[in-house]
Amino acid sequence: MSKPISFYAFIDKISTTRNENINSPYITTFNGKKIVYGTKQYFEVHRITDGIITFWDKNELIVSPLFSKKLQICSKCFLNQRNTYQNVQEKEFITSFNNFKFNDNWFTHAITSIIKEPLDTFNLFHYYILNNFELKLTHFYRVSLCSKCRETKDSEVYVLNYFNEMKRNQMPVKTNVLRSKRKKIRHVLANENKDSNFFIFKDLLDANTISTEIYFKHNDEEEFISGIGTSSELIDSEEMAIFEALERFTGTKPVSSKSIYMSMTELSDKGIDYFDPNHYLSNAGVSKKIDNESKIYWTKSYSSLTQSIYLIPEDFIYYKTLRSKDSKKIVNASSNGHALGNSMSEAIVFSIFELLERDAFLVHWYANKKPMEIDKITICDEEIISDLDKIEGLGYEVHIFKITLEIDIPIYWVYSEGIGKDRFATYSTSSAHYDSVTALKSAVGETLLALSYYGKGMDSIIEKSKNMTRDEIINVADHPIYYAIQERKKNFSFLNHTYRIEFENSRPITEIDLNQYCLSLINKVQKNYGEIFIARTTSKGIEEQGLESVKVFIPGIQEMYFGDVNQIVNRKRISKYKKINGVKDFPIHPFP
Repeated sequence: MSKPISFYAFIDKISTTRNENINSPYITTFNGKKIVYGTKQYFEVHRITDGIITFWDKNELIVSPLFSKKLQICSKCFLNQRNTYQNVQEKEFITSFNNFKFNDNWFTHAITSIIKEPLDTFNLFHYYILNNFELKLTHFYRVSLCSKCRETKDSEVYVLNYFNEMKRNQMPVKTNVLRSKRKKIRHVLANENKDSNFFIFKDLLDANTISTEIYFKHNDEEEFISGIGTSSELIDSEEMAIFEALERFTGTKPVSSKSIYMSMTELSDKGIDYFDPNHYLSNAGVSKKIDNESKIYWTKSYSSLTQSIYLIPEDFIYYKTLRSKDSKKIVNASSNGHALGNSMSEAIVFSIFELLERDAFLVHWYANKKPMEIDKITICDEEIISDLDKIEGLGYEVHIFKITLEIDIPIYWVYSEGIGKDRFATYSTSSAHYDSVTALKSAVGETLLALSYYGKGMDSIIEKSKNMTRDEIINVADHPIYYAIQERKKNFSFLNHTYRIEFENSRPITEIDLNQYCLSLINKVQKNYGEIFIARTTSKGIEEQGLESVKVFIPGIQEMYFGDVNQIVNRKRISKYKKINGVKDFPIHPFP
């Protein structure tokens, strides 16, 4: 790197040189801050932790956010994210124009503005893009950090303190509607902000329902994480979709820079508490075992049983982690059990709800346990009734089963049978919530969305299902497609001739003490299923929006896995409801 030069000489270098003419970056200072001008390729290799960088990207000049250790952002954080999302940003760039003139007044304004106010009120970093036609203020959302800037402080300290304060009742959190705080996220991930990396697709299902699907680019490969929201209001549907996509994103990569790669023998020798994955694999009847001398990746979590920190295999927490050939995954998990909330207690509650819902569905499925059927005529909620009418209008007969098991929270399975050949033979959804109306409304709404969406291409779906073998079930969407034909409807025969009950038309809950409800729910889960592990997965960008994310892992219940090769059946759990001695295989589940 060259010696510092004056600010005016620095501006001259920017206006007279381009990438191919810069052998070494130029440095200056402005209002006490370091400014570095170089090539984008240089900054991708050399990490700048203090000051501002500026470089040409195609025919536009990028003036970066202000980097500092205090703000916890560096040039790698900025460029890694922009490079990942570069195909999203193509429309930012003007590929050609004549007689480009560098405007030094614009550049000075950009530098001055960034130094004076590096962040907006939503903790978005300011940076600028300069071209011949405009000086464009842009915002950078630090949804995740580079490996060097990731959390150096241990999240377990935060978790331990959080639980201690909850138990002392020093931080009661009461809310009228859970998951109500979405306005920040909507601003942060506005569609016009290319660095937020969201593609938004809207699909109007009917005059009263709007569905929005959002795609979030996960890495440099063409891999995307999606979220779906459905509501009568466009803004609500977009916010719900963004919320779900972010929730799934939190399970893709560790938030800590500290990677723990050790064998169980090494952990034992050091006196470190850990969860032995072989206990889980053994209960599931999995023949493969993890050797005590084999090194695996671990992450820290909170144990409800010991109320202390335990190491748990990373693969039980993060479902998108990449593995080298010599470090294969223990399990190929999904986003189930990952939850986002306004507080940690809210996130934990929703994570447990989802896990209990999937457990209940799969226990009924694998054990052929006969559920109780809701008499639909006893449902009073107008929105649920309207959605059920719409589903029936699509050519389906709908059955609603209550599948609540040991813990008394409303869990419903919405089972739809297609009438005619151009329908799914069967389609299933489920949902759980402390409020019965909310739980059922969610499952019915999801059914309506799916059947409306798939209805446009049923011919190809049925044809695919006919030719589909079990080992060709690879991703989430393959599961319901496999059961789209009448020939496989026999797997659902245990749902026939069920006992009917009335629906519990609960009154809206106007207030709930989330912390006390969370502790009570944890105690009930532990009493029925054993130890619970809670990992905080909150990245810096998520935390700055007033949100918390967690992944809850409960070894004693039946987890949801997708793809035939990934299916794991917790035999100990299923055997509580069905004798499975000698059963070598179970039918693949139909859950979408």
